[in-house]
Amino acid sequence: MRGSVWIVSAFWFLGLFARGLAAPPQILVGPFDMFDTSADQRPAVVAAQKQWVEAAARTFTETLNASKRLQVQDSASAKGALAGIATDYDHPSACRTCLLDAAEKTGATYLFIGSVHKVSDLIIYLGGELDEVSTGKVLMSEMLEVKADDATMLRRAAAAMAADTLGHLPSS
Repeated sequence: MRGSVWIVSAFWFLGLFARGLAAPPQILVGPFDMFDTSADQRPAVVAAQKQWVEAAARTFTETLNASKRLQVQDSASAKGALAGIATDYDHPSACRTCLLDAAEKTGATYLFIGSVHKVSDLIIYLGGELDEVSTGKVLMSEMLEVKADDATMLRRAAAAMAADTLGHLPSS
């Protein structure tokens, strides 16, 4: 009797241990899209904003990675799966089903679609959608208002969006 209790306990412990070692689910973070409906289209401003959007995407990805709850694939690591989308659309975010297909090809459980909309020199919106790849179900659709047109505030918004994304993950 004691031997069987020990064996059952050992299997229970190994099950807990194995769950702890399992890789976290993967998320494909598509490239963030930038919509600028403000009047300021000077080349230096547009170039700076492109860098800010790329920095915001990096901050978002780094925040998710630091949580250890997701294994992040960004657009660089999923380049092959995203390759065909750019030829048919101005930006991958224009085709949600294409991004879901790309996420499925990479083995991702979740897909994040991010966008930045510059309304004026003082207001930018950071949008994000979290989708479950297997069902296409939208788990989160958020829009954060950023009250400054600068890189620091956009990175802070990206970190907040990452926290929102983590908060909308199904518990496992």
